[in-house]
Amino acid sequence: MNTYFDASKREAIMEQMSKTRNWKSENVQNRFRVFQLATRNSLLATFLFAFTLHSCNFLKGKEEAAQEVAATDSMDMETVGGITAAIKKDSLNPDLFVTRANIFEANEDYGSAIKDMYKAMLLDSAFLPYYKYTAELMTKSGDPQRAIAFLERGATIDSADAELYAMMGKYRFLMKDYDRALLLYNQALTKDIFNPKVYFFKGITYKEMGDTARAINSFQTAVEQDPNYYEAYMQLGVLMQKKKHKLAQKYLDNAIKVKPNSEEALYAKAYNLQEAKQYKLAAEVFRQIVSLNYKNDAALYALGYCLMMQDSVAEAYKMFGLAIKVNPTYAEAYYKKGVCAEQLGKKEEAKILFVNALNINSEYKPAKDALARLSN
Repeated sequence: MNTYFDASKREAIMEQMSKTRNWKSENVQNRFRVFQLATRNSLLATFLFAFTLHSCNFLKGKEEAAQEVAATDSMDMETVGGITAAIKKDSLNPDLFVTRANIFEANEDYGSAIKDMYKAMLLDSAFLPYYKYTAELMTKSGDPQRAIAFLERGATIDSADAELYAMMGKYRFLMKDYDRALLLYNQALTKDIFNPKVYFFKGITYKEMGDTARAINSFQTAVEQDPNYYEAYMQLGVLMQKKKHKLAQKYLDNAIKVKPNSEEALYAKAYNLQEAKQYKLAAEVFRQIVSLNYKNDAALYALGYCLMMQDSVAEAYKMFGLAIKVNPTYAEAYYKKGVCAEQLGKKEEAKILFVNALNINSEYKPAKDALARLSN
């Protein structure tokens, strides 16, 4: 998910942003509870960001603040209507507009979400995270150019914020303006030279430009700054794999250390072993994937292939059958199962399987040739 506000990092973001606020009044503490109520349950799984709460410019007495929270408790804070009702009771709380923007975003109503963010910024025009989130919404709505202009306004608030420039670089990348994207990433690094995300973004940009050497260098710098950078290890593993470099396995193993149950990383490792003709080791990793997800048709197919290469035809036949069961339109699996059936002496079944493969893909030459051979 392309976002700077990953819900899994909610607590860290909340702690960081709380340092930018002056949490002195009891009114702020009550507003924090209001926001928690607004974002509980299903919203927590949907929202792509988390902001700390803003204190309005006036203070309420303890009794009035307590009444406000009690009233919020009885409201439906997971619907537009519920948030709108809360806004009517507290129209000077910008974070309620942010919460409603979250709901609009979850429903892909980016226009309404952006309007609510404008309202939040009218109440607090100097809170930089609002600019960042609004820029993300603008990009999702298909207007990265507008998002860049908006972030440039944000830079007038805090020109030392590296993330602003990294975001602008990301949007330039989306516009395929790679040279300017790199310039913005380099600007971000002048603000924070140890930022692993910026090096990662540079790597992706160089990769898209076809400059593999610089891409690898950038990804390596990213993992130097963050030894648990899963995505960077994956990029390094795949790029090294294409170069048939022995370091591919090392990078993929590092990715698996970070995410032991990642089907993506395990598959890349198994495929690397398969390409090196280490079929027994590859089969072990493909089995691990299947144990994690028995509906992974690609792993089932690859496991069948590795078993075939070890002359375990009967077992390979079963794996291709399972792949077909999971994905009935898997032409290659029908063909491979047909090959196994032929080797097991089941020629009529093999013909049917080759026909099934051709019914899915009439131009699939291996199945055409195999059917022609059996028909003679």
